[in-house]
Amino acid sequence: MKEKIVKCEKGWKTIYQPVIEEIYKHDCSKTNVEDKIGVEEICEKYGMIAIKPINPFNLTDEISMMITNAGRDSLTVCEYCGSRENVGVTMNYRYKTCCKHCWEEKILKYEPKSVWKQKL
Repeated sequence: MKEKIVKCEKGWKTIYQPVIEEIYKHDCSKTNVEDKIGVEEICEKYGMIAIKPINPFNLTDEISMMITNAGRDSLTVCEYCGSRENVGVTMNYRYKTCCKHCWEEKILKYEPKSVWKQKL
């Protein structure tokens, strides 16, 4: 059974897609599999995106910086819809970065005690 690599919601696609493309471009230029980077997993961790390479020791400075910037940028983008407006974080159960609308529609309905706080 094949496991999904992307485990976060579609709202962050604009953040992780350029990183995937750059890793793919790097890996296509390498003939030896040991020189490739690969992507093990893209997921949400503590309210931000986590991009985990298979071979992190092969990361270029540019791709490493892209991964760092993706994590930082994900803190201001709704994981569900991609909005950059009215974005906050849930503060109990699990941390989720999302806009108020998605919090009400996708989290609060199922976790009625969830608390959301808008980021400044």
